[in-house]
Amino acid sequence: MIPSDDMLRFSHRVPSYKLTGDEKKGVPAGAFELDPAAIPRDYIEAFSVKEEEA
Repeated sequence: MIPSDDMLRFSHRVPSYKLTGDEKKGVPAGAFELDPAAIPRDYIEAFSVKEEEA
């Protein structure tokens, strides 16, 4: 999840796909899957560390 105050970190539009909620358990309907190739690398790395700690 990307908080709204972090949206200014993006200098361009990130390709995304709106999810229905049926893709996987725990995925909320209306959430967006972002194209990882368009997300800044440091943001993805920070997210990966948080995922591993959880």
